[in-house]
Amino acid sequence: MGIKKISAFLFTFAVMGTIMPDMPSGASEKKINNNAVLLSSSENIIGSGELGNELTWSFDGNGTLTIIGNGKMPNYDNDSPAYCEHINDIKNVVIGSGVTSIGKYAFYDCKRLTSINIPDSVAYIGERAFSSCISLKSITIPDTVTSIENGVFYYCQSLPEIDIPDSVSSIGDSAFYRCECLTSVIIPESVTNIDGSAFSGCLNLESITIPDSAANIGDWAFANCTSLTSITLPDSVSKISESMFRSCESLMSITIPNSVTSIEDSAFSNCTNLESIIIPEAVASIGIWAFDECEKLKSITILNYNCNIGSNAISNNYDYDTHTASYYGIIKGYNGSTAEDYAKKYNGTFESLGEAHVFEMIKGDVNNDGTVDSSDAAVVLADYSLTSTGKSSGLTDTQKTAADIDKDGRIDSSDASFILSFYSYISTGGTVTDISDWMKNI
Repeated sequence: MGIKKISAFLFTFAVMGTIMPDMPSGASEKKINNNAVLLSSSENIIGSGELGNELTWSFDGNGTLTIIGNGKMPNYDNDSPAYCEHINDIKNVVIGSGVTSIGKYAFYDCKRLTSINIPDSVAYIGERAFSSCISLKSITIPDTVTSIENGVFYYCQSLPEIDIPDSVSSIGDSAFYRCECLTSVIIPESVTNIDGSAFSGCLNLESITIPDSAANIGDWAFANCTSLTSITLPDSVSKISESMFRSCESLMSITIPNSVTSIEDSAFSNCTNLESIIIPEAVASIGIWAFDECEKLKSITILNYNCNIGSNAISNNYDYDTHTASYYGIIKGYNGSTAEDYAKKYNGTFESLGEAHVFEMIKGDVNNDGTVDSSDAAVVLADYSLTSTGKSSGLTDTQKTAADIDKDGRIDSSDASFILSFYSYISTGGTVTDISDWMKNI
């Protein structure tokens, strides 16, 4: 995740689709591939040249970099753009309507860049394209862009808002890392994947809307979002990844859906204002340090009788001299459960929820919410992604029985496919309501 270091570059551009009236004396007009007309004063242009074989650039004395032509900008992960000599002076960037992509590292470290106009012709913005543009305050992502690549807005610390178009399906690693002025983000329903550290370090982020479509959320995705007070995860999420909400110091409440089967290491570590949390029955494992140093945590309810609880998973504070964790709140669970065992081991206070209830397992209802639907398939696929790479399953024995639709002793993509097919059948008026009976007829 290293940041390319470029010695110097900044840029600005102005594209005009029509000729302005009252063209000043000494101005010249240059037509490029019949798609744009660049108006510039020969006295005001202080730098110009080519970008690859298809585009040209010019930089004027007002701090505007203009890029026009038909085609893609080159990538600059191995070298610097021709306009890099002006890096310390670029304030604005204008991109012509014939430009189809913005290259990797194209505007990296343009510290004075405040705004950029991106036309609808642009379908791709390369990774780190605007990384470390610390003065950037205004940018519009066109709805032709389908992904926000790794580190595109990394450390754009002055960016106050961002509108993610519903054409975007994925948000890359560290895409908005340390965008410290962002206060709220709405992620559209089109997004299915949010990579690691995507919004980490957004210190003023108070609210974020995560759609039901987001099945995968990476490690550290919202870590160090110190102003985030509450969040609701969608049913599409099957795990809370490592350090996902680490050091979200203002977080007071979170709703964990029944689709979640694992809470990974340090997921909520140092969430100092979190007071209580309920862990659904579907959660089969809680990683080490998951709720470490949650100073105000008074109550944690663990509904899975056999939940695998990692060492030092729950604590109010940690003594680094003695390397011991202390928890003074209440752990709630069923008699004889692993929650009770954990409370005894760490001298915690256990509050019994009574005897573990016995429920009639519904085949296919892996998350035990009473229905067989796409969220169950998501749980199966998430677990298969673990076991297929040599990792341990996060499902309980009961969940494994519910998930093994074809009864071949394996939990894999075939089982998920059967669940989805059955869900489609039921959703379109199918009358056979038991997946086992339905399987007999296919």
